Amino acid sequence: MKGIKVLISFLIAASAASASAQVLDVSPYSWFGLGTQTSGVSPAQALHGGGSAAYRSPLYFNPVQPAALGRLKYTTFDLSGSYQGLVYQNSDTSLTTSTGGFQQVNLAFPLAKGLAASAGLQPYSTVGYQLSSVVTLPDFGVAKYTYTGNGGLTQANLGLGWSPVKYFSVGVRGAYHFGSVKKTTLLDFGDPRFLNIGSREETLYRGWQATAGAQAALPLGKWLDLELGTTQALRANLTGAQTALQYSLLNNGSAVPTYRDTAWSVIDTPGMAQLPADQRYGLRLVRRAPGSNLDAWTLAMEIQRTRTQDASSFYPNGGFPVYRYAAESRTWRVGATLVPALAFPQGSWKNGPANWVYAAGISQARTGLVLNQETLTRWVGSTGVTIPLGTRSFVPGDVKFAALHLGVQWETYGTAKAGLVREDHLRAVFGLTLNDQWFQKFKYR
Repeated sequence: MKGIKVLISFLIAASAASASAQVLDVSPYSWFGLGTQTSGVSPAQALHGGGSAAYRSPLYFNPVQPAALGRLKYTTFDLSGSYQGLVYQNSDTSLTTSTGGFQQVNLAFPLAKGLAASAGLQPYSTVGYQLSSVVTLPDFGVAKYTYTGNGGLTQANLGLGWSPVKYFSVGVRGAYHFGSVKKTTLLDFGDPRFLNIGSREETLYRGWQATAGAQAALPLGKWLDLELGTTQALRANLTGAQTALQYSLLNNGSAVPTYRDTAWSVIDTPGMAQLPADQRYGLRLVRRAPGSNLDAWTLAMEIQRTRTQDASSFYPNGGFPVYRYAAESRTWRVGATLVPALAFPQGSWKNGPANWVYAAGISQARTGLVLNQETLTRWVGSTGVTIPLGTRSFVPGDVKFAALHLGVQWETYGTAKAGLVREDHLRAVFGLTLNDQWFQKFKYR
């Protein structure tokens, strides 16, 4: 797409989001590589900017940082999703659409003191677009290219975290990626003397990626800690198989095409794809609260580097990968949380909103995608609340706890300059966390 000096007009089809349960986004930029990579964080993390490397909690699961399992105290179940409205603009026009659905489901459970395991399912990347460009071809005149794509990758995660000493933990996670991406291209000649040309390809992917993590807490006072963390996701190769077809069809102006000839087709061509290495480094300043599993307040910062220039979509065995990103992606995040009743215990607080976790954050990413000499950036602002629900059960020492996560994110991605597209997203994020006694059958004695 780089260097094509044409006016890009685009139509976002609603079917792009409904064709697959995991497609949470529709974006012309998901054309490149394996699609738009999702953040992978839980709703509780997303509300304060998405920082994950240093995030650790006895109540909430961190799906990105396996070392955080070392602090988990209770069996924890997370279910989350999102719904968003989107506005797309280029230099001449704009349109709106909406999409949403499943985000992730995770289960984490302690095995022993300081040792816990997890399993989960969540999207890794999404593909959803329909866009077009108009060109003038020698001998053929005005023609229109239309590109459509949908699908993406899902990852099934297995994690293990261990805290050998009080202020230090390590963890590993294996993510099995699987899914398919479907892409079609149609060349529509304005002159009815010529047959239109179309192509379709569907690629299946599968393979593992490993992530290691570590966290440490440095006590700065009786109730004040500085928490540090890092995750290192290794570069990985996925196994792929591609079926492709090129064909001709009549230019009859009908919504139902009339196919004429098959130029060529290949079935289940074996090949590879590459997932990029990823590094996160974070810190959190935490004011703990006596007698509570919730922190009174936190301030956090994180830097993430993803070697997107090493990522590639399908290439046949014996061939060479095509790298679509010009540079690595660099992201910074800052965020904060506050529980008023714990941060200001001297106040005359009552049950209710004073015990909620209020969160806000912001992040900025230089994605590494360069189109028409423009380096694309993404800004995301987040805010929301976590509402604790539940009390202790009648069994001494047992905890029956639930939390509802509700938030809003605003995102802008890309630019309307240089024939490109700017995306503005307004996203509602929601999630539910259940702990401990929700997974045990009560016994009456």
